[in-house]
Amino acid sequence: RNSSHFGMAGYYVRQMATQGYAAIVMTATDALLIPHGASKPFFGTNPLAIGFPTNGIPVVLDMATTSIPYGKVALAQIEGRPIPSDWGFDGEGHPTTDPRRIAGLHPIAGHKGSGLAMVIDIFCSVLTGMAWGPHINRMYIDLDEPRKLGHFVMALDVGRLMEPALFRQRLGEMLREFRELPPAEGVERVYYPG
Repeated sequence: RNSSHFGMAGYYVRQMATQGYAAIVMTATDALLIPHGASKPFFGTNPLAIGFPTNGIPVVLDMATTSIPYGKVALAQIEGRPIPSDWGFDGEGHPTTDPRRIAGLHPIAGHKGSGLAMVIDIFCSVLTGMAWGPHINRMYIDLDEPRKLGHFVMALDVGRLMEPALFRQRLGEMLREFRELPPAEGVERVYYPG
């Protein structure tokens, strides 16, 4: 609690997975996600990272709950280039290709992404006593104010559920089978997160 932008959530998950833990890291961010069916932002992009130890490269899923991370919008603003109209809405709730007019971003998978953003805010904001969504000051606007963000970090000792070597072996078998999937046309290889 009482934190700020902590960088890439996957960084922390990877550190824990490298030490043999299954891990979850989440953070609440300022309101930018327009919930499914709503016309203005309420939740943040609320990044989520989940990782697992392997005998090689850890499995690390690191994602935002919006269809794209806000950093892509910010980069388009700096570069002065348009964005796809399906990235988000302007202040009137209309799709826009102007990155300077973005007032909110679409959630991933519609109502499912909205629900996931809400659960992350519950873990990171409500549970920690910190502000949520519209009550968190804007990262790129309120630069002189402390963020006071809440995060959620969980490290699960795999050894409490099964022998770590057996877990890594079983996960290794799953990943081998996954990598052996025939790639789609125009795709060189099927990759797992991480």
